[in-house]
Amino acid sequence: NDYINNFPVEQIDDRLSELDDLIKNETNKREKWKNENIRRRHNYFPFVLSLLQRLGQRNVLKELSEKAKEKKKEKITRMEEEQKKRDEAKKTT
Repeated sequence: NDYINNFPVEQIDDRLSELDDLIKNETNKREKWKNENIRRRHNYFPFVLSLLQRLGQRNVLKELSEKAKEKKKEKITRMEEEQKKRDEAKKTT
């Protein structure tokens, strides 16, 4: 009890503010966890299946697939070039 009575008021206010911030952070963290759990537990399979079926019916799926393949090839090429540059830089140092 003496400890509390002898504690400076300015420090009490600062400590209360710190604790309040910690409580708010924990509350926000738990809210994020709750939303993540909802998303993780949701069954997206029917939605994805329906989307793919409709894209196929509209003859868009093949075009999207080809574009994705091209992007992937470009990314692989870019990554290989970057790796070559890093390897060359290591050789010169």
